[in-house]
Amino acid sequence: MKNEIIGTIMNEIEKDKLLSFSEDRVMFEAVKKYLLVYLGQGIGEEGKPIIGNRNYALQLAWDRTYPRSNEELGADLRALTRGVQIIESGFKEISDMKRIVETPKKEENPAL
Repeated sequence: MKNEIIGTIMNEIEKDKLLSFSEDRVMFEAVKKYLLVYLGQGIGEEGKPIIGNRNYALQLAWDRTYPRSNEELGADLRALTRGVQIIESGFKEISDMKRIVETPKKEENPAL
């Protein structure tokens, strides 16, 4: 595996499970969707892949139950954006993982 972080914090069983997760596209997209919807103020549609950077800023600014100053809103928006970026980049790295398949060497037949 090329990812240095995974190589240093995960054992072989965990790496194998992560690769299996990456290969199971339905599970992969479902977990990604759940995390991004949870972080992104509940924006998402059933049966469609999540778009991580869609409308969460409007949801944050719209919330009247917790009035924010412009400075607080900006700080919250920056933190939320960073969270979405981290999740998106993590899932991109997982998505890029591939199993290393070693092909057996063909032995030459000396009789040929």
